[in-house]
Amino acid sequence: MVCFTISKQDLIFTVVPYVQTKLMAKKLLIWLIWSLLCLSKSWAQQVNLVRNGSFEDTIFCPPNANIMAAQYWTAGVPGGVSSTDYFHSCAGTVPVFLNNWVQSAADGQAYIAAGNGVGNYDTLAPSLREFASGQLSRCLKANKKYRFSFYVSPPAHQQSARLGYDCFEVVFHPDTFALDGQNDGVSRRYFELSSQAMAMPVQGPILQRGVWHRLEMEFTAHGNACFFTVGCFKRLQAENMDTLVGPGAVGFVFTSVYYLYDRFELVALEDESEPAEPVLPNVFTPNGDGLNDFWEIKNLPPATRVRIHNRWGQQVYASEQYDNRWDAAGLSGGTYLVEVLFNDWPARRLAVFVVK
Repeated sequence: MVCFTISKQDLIFTVVPYVQTKLMAKKLLIWLIWSLLCLSKSWAQQVNLVRNGSFEDTIFCPPNANIMAAQYWTAGVPGGVSSTDYFHSCAGTVPVFLNNWVQSAADGQAYIAAGNGVGNYDTLAPSLREFASGQLSRCLKANKKYRFSFYVSPPAHQQSARLGYDCFEVVFHPDTFALDGQNDGVSRRYFELSSQAMAMPVQGPILQRGVWHRLEMEFTAHGNACFFTVGCFKRLQAENMDTLVGPGAVGFVFTSVYYLYDRFELVALEDESEPAEPVLPNVFTPNGDGLNDFWEIKNLPPATRVRIHNRWGQQVYASEQYDNRWDAAGLSGGTYLVEVLFNDWPARRLAVFVVK
């Protein structure tokens, strides 16, 4: 059986009024299970890998605007240190935050915020910067392509910051924190990560208050990263900055920037230049009807080795160059343990149900 592509919206469940034979019922059940497995694989390719990317899930309602209350998120510094803000409607801080601003979330009822002191353009003494670190549901695979995106906005009517910049960067890393906690960790040692940071493409400083701006980039992963940190890691210059526009602070206020962040997404992309991952079915029906009579690995790589054992551990089949032609000839129906060895993919072991 061949997997097909279908959207969730197009999925239609057909009601069968009656089934004439037990065999027909069994085939129908197998077809439904196999189709759903194929569908789940297709949908999983587009799943957002960022846990709690819109900040809806809380550890506790954040009365003091602390990112540590957001499930799966930190400020990027070990030991619970945090100055990165977190706003949620459960605390009454979205869409109205005291007398500071009025802004709805880009998605849902929550967002985070980070501010950076600019100082003397951070030429020698790094000023304090705020970061946000998130967790992935699956680690990145080396040499695989991904699309990363999020939304940013300088809040409308914000009273303490009047500058905007073009510095929106991300570092993917294998451990929970990109740096240890020494000397305030990444919040003051961000220059140590500047060579690893990837810049989100922007046309210039984001200056319009009260408007969500979507930033997006595609990249190829270099290693096994399970976490990421977002912020500004580079040294800022005058050309990176400008004055915000729209309702908000004017005149002499803090020389700093302050942005809201929301709706983080990371999606794996299909790359036609890379071999597709093998798909191993866990059931087939070798009954001679010409349908699903062989145990077929979709996207079968060359030189695939297969070992098959019965429930008592006896080997009943082996191949050093599997060709998708095992039909369980001479064997009874039931469950068999299949071991598959690839050259370029991890070995797989699974139970396969033979229906005769």
